[in-house]
Amino acid sequence: KIMTDVVLLNSPNIPGRVARMFYLLNDNAKTAVYLIRALELKSEKELLNALKKDLKNKDLQKYCLTKFFEASENKELTDMLTSINPTQIKEFKDEYEKDLWSIKAWIHDWTEAFKQAKEKKGFVFVDFTASWCGPCKYLKKTVFIDEKFKEFIESNNWTLLMIDEALHRDLISKYKIQAFPTVAVFNENEEEIDRLVGAYGTDRFMQFFQLCLDNDNTFYILKKDFEAGDQDEITVARLMMKYHERGDKENFEKLMAIVKEKYPENPELKVYNAIKNFKEDRENSLKVIEEKMYLLDADLELFDQAINYYFYDLKKKKDWKKMRESLDSFENDQGTETLLDYYYQVLCATGDVDLLLEKKDVFIEYSTPEFFQWLEKIKSEKNKKNLLIGISEFQNNAYNFGLEIHRGTGVFQPGKETEFIDTVSGEKCLMQDKDGADYVFCPKPINYKLKSIKFNLNTMQLEIK
Repeated sequence: KIMTDVVLLNSPNIPGRVARMFYLLNDNAKTAVYLIRALELKSEKELLNALKKDLKNKDLQKYCLTKFFEASENKELTDMLTSINPTQIKEFKDEYEKDLWSIKAWIHDWTEAFKQAKEKKGFVFVDFTASWCGPCKYLKKTVFIDEKFKEFIESNNWTLLMIDEALHRDLISKYKIQAFPTVAVFNENEEEIDRLVGAYGTDRFMQFFQLCLDNDNTFYILKKDFEAGDQDEITVARLMMKYHERGDKENFEKLMAIVKEKYPENPELKVYNAIKNFKEDRENSLKVIEEKMYLLDADLELFDQAINYYFYDLKKKKDWKKMRESLDSFENDQGTETLLDYYYQVLCATGDVDLLLEKKDVFIEYSTPEFFQWLEKIKSEKNKKNLLIGISEFQNNAYNFGLEIHRGTGVFQPGKETEFIDTVSGEKCLMQDKDGADYVFCPKPINYKLKSIKFNLNTMQLEIK
């Protein structure tokens, strides 16, 4: 995998070593592909022509690999690859194919990307990223190698462009990129259709792509309509918030003046001001958010901000009944990941095992497969509700403890007792530092019918066995 990360570099040793791996895996076709690339870089024209004429000649492949790329010298690698079973080989190759597609698909040059887009008559998907950004790395390891993502990009003839902030500060400044990751879709004329800030799952990206393809509420359409003289409430208010998302203070204030004058009761305006004044007037701000949040466009960042302010407050109060009722009041097309995450949390906190299992495909993204396997095991238990509530309490306590550590208000030493007691087992929970990750774990999870229960403070996920 380390080698495949740099397989397209202009060093013949890299594709040569990848060819060697596939030779040892008995994959004749892929051996030839990478061996040809290696021989091209070595300018071995005679051998190259011979191989192109007889791609399946294993003796010729072995000769080239032995002569140039030490095919027979790495006994440890040979022994490892020949000892694993066919299923493991297939898993390795499938994973490799995903990584290789991603490496090949991304362009890193702005001009070249838009040149290709014009030829393909498709959009350009731009990932504004940074080498130090953890969420950016998450996208590369998950969404950007997901089969759904790949199929969408290929079927719609989109071009992938990756812009690193360290190498392209001019573009970061030009497009007012304020946070990483920020992804944006442009048409072939370098006009921005819309953007999305933050690391989300594949389903959220699919929603965003559909917005860009066929929705009148994109930044591009709203801007075009406004410039043509449209001052309808929806057009002006949503464009106002789109400019706010982009840090364009001048245009934001210009449109806000229009909204204040013409539409003083506009929900975007009201919620924006409520969030702005939250510290000074918490209770009144929460009332405004509760009244107006259902009227917001779910594609706006303001929607998720309002959701977080409102439901985090209910979660702190443990007002699960009101939280559930409020969540049930949203329309289906407002089902953002933030909203679904709170729905998942309230089902756990109220012990609704049956609904969690029924909606497993929706909620599995907010937990782990092991968690749902455990739910399957306890679904016939009489006290299943209390077991789930106990796990939820443990997770919330561990999460809060993790936040204290992150903010510097909580200090821990590996292996020492922490500040909270697990409500079901009655045990003090411990910290553990292992393999570069920090965990909170319960030493005696017997009351959960589990072998072990941990909360990973790095990924903020429950690890359950």
